[in-house]
Amino acid sequence: MAYAKRKEWYTQIIPANPTAIPTLLDFWKPDGIVVNSASGNNNFNGSVFGKIPSVFIDRPYVSLRPCDSCIYHDSVTTVRLAMRELLKLSPAACVYVSWPVPHPWNDERRRTYESILRLNGLERHVFSTKRSIDDIVEIQTELADFLATLPKPIAVLAAADQLGIHVIGACRLAGLSVPEDVAVIGIDNEEAVCETSNPSLSSVSPDHFSAGYRAAEILDGLMAGDETSPTRETYGSPTFTRRGSSLRLKRQDHDVMAAMENIRRDACNDLNAKTVLARFGCARRNAEYRFRASTGMSVAEVIRKTRYEKALSLLDSGDLPISAVADFCGYGSIAAFSRFFKSMCGISPRKYRMARNSVGTPAGRRGDSDKAGPRT
Repeated sequence: MAYAKRKEWYTQIIPANPTAIPTLLDFWKPDGIVVNSASGNNNFNGSVFGKIPSVFIDRPYVSLRPCDSCIYHDSVTTVRLAMRELLKLSPAACVYVSWPVPHPWNDERRRTYESILRLNGLERHVFSTKRSIDDIVEIQTELADFLATLPKPIAVLAAADQLGIHVIGACRLAGLSVPEDVAVIGIDNEEAVCETSNPSLSSVSPDHFSAGYRAAEILDGLMAGDETSPTRETYGSPTFTRRGSSLRLKRQDHDVMAAMENIRRDACNDLNAKTVLARFGCARRNAEYRFRASTGMSVAEVIRKTRYEKALSLLDSGDLPISAVADFCGYGSIAAFSRFFKSMCGISPRKYRMARNSVGTPAGRRGDSDKAGPRT
């Protein structure tokens, strides 16, 4: 949407409904189309769009026509990031929990997981089921039985966040502790899913903002006649959100784990070290010692680090004004936020965003004039 806004396109978002595509095209008469196929909505022939310029996101190669342009999630980069986090925990066993329904992205994630373990000389375990993702009790029971056979601690990479939630539920059934016995990481970072589990689910998020922006850029070129051949690219730059399901500390201290969760949730809501340490129920000096012994950092350092990571995320993935980013990160003024950001990064947030944008957007595109654009 950021690119469409910059070009002043009139944009209509419609739900995926393969059977209604011809009627919808006749109603809206679009000049160009971006099709998000990541959710598996591929039960239609691309020829239904006729000669309308179209760009697909995450549509399987087998479903593409030779003339179709498409950009793909870089599963290799995403899985590598997740596995680096998991292997840091020195697990006795690693597991990939496969998506129940065949999908090319699932196969690529599994292959990457297996190649990483081969590279590191580790045994590969894969859990798969033929049950529906909604068969909660059945899947979790199968998973519980499977996990019980493996040496502990176990590192689990779930093909998607929904499966990560099933893993946490299976551990509960099997009497296994998360993350002490089983550390779990999902993929997609769906906050409504990850934040509501107990413990909260760590997850890797593909750079969906860049995917949408690049798809709109390609579509712009197709509509202008600048693109004469189909474009096939991948988008990467995933980010990792560490939550309770993989937060295995140097020393297991449940008060420290609760404090880390408190900081992750409220660091940008005027949280301070005094408030965090008061919840330990012991002398402040003792609480500080326990926190540093488990994390290697002070409470104040973790709060600053969490605010900084939030700032980077907002500056990287959106077009929010710097003032809004400052507010989201808990700073009452741009000046205070800029001082904080420069102390962490070495440059101001404005210069950081300019440098990021100049790298993230292909040369020659950023100078386009902002004219009223077509319907997409």
